[in-house]
Amino acid sequence: MINHEKNFKFPGFPYQLDKNFWRYPTIMDLYLGLLSGPEQKVMDYILRRTYGWQKLEDKISLSQFKRGIVNQKTGKITDRGTGIKNDETILSALNNLEKMGFIAIIRKRGKTNIYKLQLLLHSESTTHQNREVATTSNADTTKNVTKDISQNSSFKKNQKPYYQGHPMRYVEDFKKWYVIKDGEWLIFAGKKSDIEWRDKKSPKTFL
Repeated sequence: MINHEKNFKFPGFPYQLDKNFWRYPTIMDLYLGLLSGPEQKVMDYILRRTYGWQKLEDKISLSQFKRGIVNQKTGKITDRGTGIKNDETILSALNNLEKMGFIAIIRKRGKTNIYKLQLLLHSESTTHQNREVATTSNADTTKNVTKDISQNSSFKKNQKPYYQGHPMRYVEDFKKWYVIKDGEWLIFAGKKSDIEWRDKKSPKTFL
């Protein structure tokens, strides 16, 4: 954590933002005043490690939440973490964020936890006026956070994409396809020929 007692002073923001920024979700504008200080710091760190690197999930250790990441060979600081020193404060913030629905935590004994962003359902969208979650039946816009792959291809709208029986979605912001398996969004690394296109009204598979 930065020691403010040593005459620390922020150097200033860059004039050009073409390569000096990462996307921060505007839906968070509705919740900035609802989260506690530690919860906001932890949430922002997770967002930086996920959206900031065009990912939906990432492994983050407790030490990284506390102190950030430093290259062991060069000593270069990648980030300084949240600056929160107390383990219990961080764990409490993570549990609260999970309970509130901001994140999902995949816990495996002996391994670093994986933190996933909880995404809007593909049938949900965000209104222009207040950015509150709304269904497509009453939303001001039908632009979804995630779009069906079929909307990004030449296939008909009455066909849905699947991979090995699992539904697929296309995340517009990341320009990537994902396979939804057991509730997890996995990056699709296969070929277009591996995708099955199924008619909504028929179980028949289209290759």
